[in-house]
Amino acid sequence: MQTAHRFMESLESRTLLSATPSPLSAAVMADRLQVRADLLQFKSDAASCMATMLKDVTAIKADHPSNLTAVKPLVKQFHTDVAHLRSTLLSDRLTERANVLHDESVIVAELRKKVR
Repeated sequence: MQTAHRFMESLESRTLLSATPSPLSAAVMADRLQVRADLLQFKSDAASCMATMLKDVTAIKADHPSNLTAVKPLVKQFHTDVAHLRSTLLSDRLTERANVLHDESVIVAELRKKVR
């Protein structure tokens, strides 16, 4: 082991930061921005649906339980809002998954082009 070190010189061990431009194309960058926008829309949808549900719960709690004619439509509206929330969030999740898969395929294709 000592003989191997005898024939080698140690070099400087400092690391320099690279200032090269991003290897990703404008299309990939645009797709990333679109994914971020879609995620913000997803969060906005979730927040708005939660606000609607909280409003419905507050309205249901405000009504006296003995007044069933007033509670039944509110409960029905609450269930409708919950179903809408679930379908909206599921749709947003599926859209995001599709966008991510598409973006990953574009990135892989670009990396393969650079390797060749």
